[in-house]
Amino acid sequence: MAGGTAGATVAAGSTSTAKFPLTRAEQRMADATPMVAGTDKARDLVDDESSPQLLAASQQFLAADRAIAEIARQKQVMARLGQDAAATAQLYRAMGYDVAGAQRAATTWHARYDALATATTAVQRRVVEDSATRADERLGHLVVAREGVKADFARIAARYDVAKRQLSDANARVTVLAAQRSTALAAVQAAKGSDVALNQARLAEAGQLGSQIESLSEQLATRGATVDGTGSFVHPLDGVVTSPFGMRFHPILHYTKLHTGTDFAGGSVIKAADDGRVLMTVVSTAYGNFTVIDHGIVDGKHLTTAYPTRPASWCSPATSCARATRSASSARPGRHRPAPALRGPGERHGRRPGPVPRQALTRPFPTAGMARRRPRVHDEAMRREHEVGPSSELTPGTVTGAGPYAVGNAGGELFAVSRRCRHLGADLATGSLDAEDRLVCPWHRSSYDVRTGRMVRGPQGVFAKIPGLGAGFRLLTRVLPLQRGEVVERDGCLFVR
Repeated sequence: MAGGTAGATVAAGSTSTAKFPLTRAEQRMADATPMVAGTDKARDLVDDESSPQLLAASQQFLAADRAIAEIARQKQVMARLGQDAAATAQLYRAMGYDVAGAQRAATTWHARYDALATATTAVQRRVVEDSATRADERLGHLVVAREGVKADFARIAARYDVAKRQLSDANARVTVLAAQRSTALAAVQAAKGSDVALNQARLAEAGQLGSQIESLSEQLATRGATVDGTGSFVHPLDGVVTSPFGMRFHPILHYTKLHTGTDFAGGSVIKAADDGRVLMTVVSTAYGNFTVIDHGIVDGKHLTTAYPTRPASWCSPATSCARATRSASSARPGRHRPAPALRGPGERHGRRPGPVPRQALTRPFPTAGMARRRPRVHDEAMRREHEVGPSSELTPGTVTGAGPYAVGNAGGELFAVSRRCRHLGADLATGSLDAEDRLVCPWHRSSYDVRTGRMVRGPQGVFAKIPGLGAGFRLLTRVLPLQRGEVVERDGCLFVR
């Protein structure tokens, strides 16, 4: 019965208990359906501010859920390959009729040429001869095109066989993974109490530390030792924000709590976010080891920031520090606990900071109370990405290559399609965009709709004179269009996946 309850939870996308037992078919479908993998809920599920029990159970749950999601993705790929193989086989059979018709036409014209009387004029003989030649050319091109379709079918069938072998034990793996996910789900629910207790302890200690910081800041000001900051904050690490400050809604336990800092992925050296003076170094039960820097009065408000650090790298209290200079070394990646978000930019003593001020977003990103380091996490899709280059270089009308894709800018809309022309395999990444933003093959000027991947104009030049060739390839790309990729931008650089 435990498996049935977990299956109902997955199918419904919640953790409520099923009122009615699932049938076997419903249970198999529920077991094979991911709950949070591939969604924003995955980020909220695994939060290193959680209690150790909840963090470990959440990581186990997410690992099983992602493995189930990967199997589901592979099944979708295999299903699409099966559909593509069936469509290609149908096209191959249809082209067989075209080849047979062209063969009959060529035979007829050659028979007429052989039957010409001796008295036939040279002009008449040339007309029949040219017709027979054109019939031969059409037959030859149709045979080549049909062989191309046959080769496509072989490639699709080979990929289908690989996918089928990879999924040979998929049902057994899903059964094991579903059981692991169900066990982890129960562990997540059981760890709720420990997480709530830790969060309450963190809130209580935050108030105490806030009062302590306020007192020390006042003593610093009384001695005239305050170092006023510029009010313009920079990244404390050479990296990107991986998790912003703000509220988190747990997708399984269904309660909300504050994520008390801004997480960064980057190097091991922490730099001061602004000019200031080291106020205190603390060993906190709830937050671990951290250093607090006082930035004085900025726009009428007293500001401080906190940084998780190793004890050996602590700066001594009263040490002054300049903006963007080293203040400490970060705590061990992924293992330290966060410092409290006691006061962020634009907040007074002892109050929890709100979101990053809007006006600060146009300047280097300020810390909302603290800076933390943890390794950047790349999901499965990122591992399949291909770098295109700086977004500023892909101007409208530009086409370039990235891995197996031809990537371009069609009137401000970025696109990515497979880079081999369906005609004779020319590299479309060396092609161009015409006035209608269609991708033009560099060899024989075939053109493609970059939104659908279909050929909208067949090969030109000598190939345009071959009856039915252009229509055949347009029909081919209705069944087997160019594959499309997704172009994304991060930190001013373009990637395709």
